[in-house]
Amino acid sequence: MNKKEYNVKFVSRYYREGRLNVDKAYRKAIHKSGLTEAAAEQETARHWKWSKKTYRAYGFGAMAVAAAVLCFIFLLQPKGKSNLTTLIAYDNIAEYTLKDDTKVVLAPHSTLSYAESNCREVTIAGKVYFDIRHDEARPFRIKGSGFVINDLGTKLQVSSSTDENNMTVTDVIVSEGEVSFSRDGNSARTVNVRAGQAARLNSGAEQPEIIVAASNKMTWATHKFHFNNAPLSEVLSDLSDYYEVSLHCNDMNHSLTADLNADSLDTIISIINETFDIDIQIQK
Repeated sequence: MNKKEYNVKFVSRYYREGRLNVDKAYRKAIHKSGLTEAAAEQETARHWKWSKKTYRAYGFGAMAVAAAVLCFIFLLQPKGKSNLTTLIAYDNIAEYTLKDDTKVVLAPHSTLSYAESNCREVTIAGKVYFDIRHDEARPFRIKGSGFVINDLGTKLQVSSSTDENNMTVTDVIVSEGEVSFSRDGNSARTVNVRAGQAARLNSGAEQPEIIVAASNKMTWATHKFHFNNAPLSEVLSDLSDYYEVSLHCNDMNHSLTADLNADSLDTIISIINETFDIDIQIQK
């Protein structure tokens, strides 16, 4: 018996109608993960491309799709923690909607996980933006390396990184609402962070401290710039950082108050130029 005949016999023996339901598995994976349809399709396509190459020689298209779906589920369900959902951003920004309609945006190489039974208590690593669905009866809790944040409903960004001494630094920026921020949930050492404020917790500190809030640190997730009587030098600095260009203007004696979409740098420059009758130049 050659290899092809063996494969046909194997499939004939073990095939059962309805047993390999790819659509059902795919929908279940989306439900477990909290992924949007678009994000799920993108992730599955990535694994499908790999699987297709692996199984092309055997002609098992359905098995390749199944392998992609199983690999997709495996990534979202860490080994030994089948009741835990983990959302991952690989090399690009990833947007998800949790079961309670809370929206989260993960910066590249960041993760967010939660028990299937409670998506309003999450653990994160990296940088994550939250647009939390208000539920007074069920406060939202964010945990990470040495910190706990409690909230009822707001928009905020949480980021953890390490400094030059390899010590963990956690920053919280709030754009709407209010949160409590503490080390390991210690209520006696809690700082309330309100809209327009930011706070930082160093790994060696007993509690967070309020710091100056940079207004456009969340543009990567919201795709909007907010300027409140900001000097033009600050405006150009924020735009330069976001678009990775160098912006210059000979007349910097202006301040800008505006909310601008981040879709087009050319459009933003045109608006500012017309507002102040100036000429901002892009130097590459």
